[in-house]
Amino acid sequence: MNNSVKVVMVVFLVFLSLNAYSKDNAHQLGVSVGYGYGHFGSVSSSNPSYKPAMLMLHYAVAANRTAPFLANISKRWMFYLEPGYSFINNKRSEKEIGVGAGLQYMFDMSKKIKGYFLIGSGLIHITYKSDYQKRGLNFQDNIGSGLLFFISENKALDIGVRFRHISNAGTRKPNHGIGDFIGTMGLSFFF
Repeated sequence: MNNSVKVVMVVFLVFLSLNAYSKDNAHQLGVSVGYGYGHFGSVSSSNPSYKPAMLMLHYAVAANRTAPFLANISKRWMFYLEPGYSFINNKRSEKEIGVGAGLQYMFDMSKKIKGYFLIGSGLIHITYKSDYQKRGLNFQDNIGSGLLFFISENKALDIGVRFRHISNAGTRKPNHGIGDFIGTMGLSFFF
C-alpha cells in the first residue's frame, strides 16, 4: 500500500472518531462505487475522454453536532469527508487518489426514502499523463444529488449522480481541467 493511500485512510479514521458516540442518527458512514464519463477541458469537449471507475468512503456528521454555535441548525445539514480511489480509462496503472469535504443537505421524500444535495471541494492526485492536464496534485470540486432507500431503520441503499471538475488552478501547465459526470451506488449506515 503506497503512502498516499495510508494518509487518506488515517485522515478518514481520525475524522470518523470525532463524534462517534451519537445516539440520534446524526452520523452517516457509507461506501460507494462509481463510474464517471467526461473529457479534458469540459464534459462535452472533443478532447480525449476521461473515465474514472472509483471507490469512495463517505462520512457525514450533522452540523449541529460539530460546534456549540451550530447547535440550533437542523440535523438535515451535514458536513462530510469523502476519501476516494479511482482507476482511469480502465488502466490499473493510471489512478486518482484524493479526499473531498463539503456540505450535504438531506430531506424526507417518504418514510423510507430521503433525498440529498451535496457540494464540496478537495485535493486529488492524478497519475494520468496527457497533453491537456498536468499530472500530480490537483483540486476537485463536486456538486451532486441522490436518493437513500432505507432497507432497515439505520441502513440505506444510496444512488447518486454528481458533476466534478478537476484543475490545478493554473499553478502548472497544461491546465485544461477535467469535467466529468459520475454515477454512484452504495450502502450507507446511520448511527
